[in-house]
Amino acid sequence: MTDQPDSNVRSIGGEGAAARTDRGAQPYSYDTDATTAELVSAHGHLEPGTETGEVVSIAGRLMLRRVQGKLAFGTLADSSGRIQLFAPSRTTPDFEGVLLPSGG
Repeated sequence: MTDQPDSNVRSIGGEGAAARTDRGAQPYSYDTDATTAELVSAHGHLEPGTETGEVVSIAGRLMLRRVQGKLAFGTLADSSGRIQLFAPSRTTPDFEGVLLPSGG
């Protein structure tokens, strides 16, 4: 067995991520101001369809993405839990570029 990387495997993040890791920084960090658990705690009592107008930044892994016409649904997971996302095309910036599969 060798320590050389397989030439058929693409490095995610390239040298930029490695350089950030060498400096002690997280290679894929994102500034957030909320977690899924905080959002559920603050807004879990709301009826479906209720909007608060609050804008937050969260980060996590998109575990599920389902597009149905001009609506998209997703499940985002972070270290504190999961939250369901709902995005209508009329109010979601770059809906097609961000939420639709490539080529669709």
